[in-house]
Amino acid sequence: MSEQRTLLERERELGVLANVIAEAREGRGQLVLVRAPAGLGKTTLLNAASDTAGGAGVLCLRARASELEGDFAYGCVRQLLEPIVVQQSGSGDLFDGAAALAKPLFEPTRVARRPASADSAFAMLHGLYWLLNNLVAGGPALLSVDDLHWSDAESLQFLSYLAPRLDGLPLTVLASARIGEGDTAELARLAAAPETTVLALKPLSLEATAALCEDRLGRIVAIEFAAACREVTGGNPFLLGALLREASEQRLSADAREAPRVKRMGPAAVAQSVLLRLSGTPPSATALVRALAVLGDGARLGELACLAEVGEDEAARAGDLLARLGILKPIEGFDFAHPIVREAVYGDIGPRARAEAHLRQLALRAGYPLEQEHVDGRRPPGRVGESPGG
Repeated sequence: MSEQRTLLERERELGVLANVIAEAREGRGQLVLVRAPAGLGKTTLLNAASDTAGGAGVLCLRARASELEGDFAYGCVRQLLEPIVVQQSGSGDLFDGAAALAKPLFEPTRVARRPASADSAFAMLHGLYWLLNNLVAGGPALLSVDDLHWSDAESLQFLSYLAPRLDGLPLTVLASARIGEGDTAELARLAAAPETTVLALKPLSLEATAALCEDRLGRIVAIEFAAACREVTGGNPFLLGALLREASEQRLSADAREAPRVKRMGPAAVAQSVLLRLSGTPPSATALVRALAVLGDGARLGELACLAEVGEDEAARAGDLLARLGILKPIEGFDFAHPIVREAVYGDIGPRARAEAHLRQLALRAGYPLEQEHVDGRRPPGRVGESPGG
């Protein structure tokens, strides 16, 4: 899929980023935070802006936060700056003046630790700021941080410290974060700062969905076919790409008659991406979402918790997490974000486990206790509260 097609309906955002980069080259640095659910193209947008800036001679330094680095102080900062520090290690110019305060952070054998005091934390922030001043003395630069919601707290604090000090520097800072995930106080503070420009990405329209379908499949598609694709993916470019790969492999004609087939095949195409997100959640979240796939949208907290065999408080917390991950809708109650998501989860449970879950569902709604022997048929079920002997 071409980059132009991937970035359909992102003209406004690309224009904002182009203006920000142009202004930074004139010494009016800014920070832009791109926020959206998973799969809406945050990474693609950042990469496109960075590539354009790099082609215009701007030094581009990139980092991508990960869950594995969240506990390591200044992990994102080191990802960003270590390559240029190593490259210029012989000159010493980067650490001239107050920037020397940050030099210990980049010692090869040093494991970065959380600052022991407010004074030491400020000294590091101050040193990193002057390190960037020295860096951009040689020309404009751009810092790009993807998946900021997984960043360590110290790197987030540094970006908050840096944001109001960018004006006057030929420096652009671009970052992306998922909405509702990793909403720490530091990230909320950065997003709310008056110096931060926040770009919120929206799902693709029907027209853009049709354009992507035609680009991927190489043929004109019926509007009914495009509408079916948008319905099962919610206009999410990532999920749409997975669905269209499956459609291409199955050589669908993309006419109106194929729309019902698209709805049926949708889960198979996007299951991998949904289940990958689910694989990183606690066991309680997996149990809860599988219970919801069996019970259906609108299930009550009590029956969900009972079927998932977790406490209600734990189930509620798991539901909040699943909503932040875009698996459930971010509303009161328990509903899947899209039908395709429920079908992907349901299909992953397995035939035997599904059968057992439905037996447990029937027992639950009939008022029987949900003990494993009831499901396996080793003894007759009694009513809730009854002893085995009745």
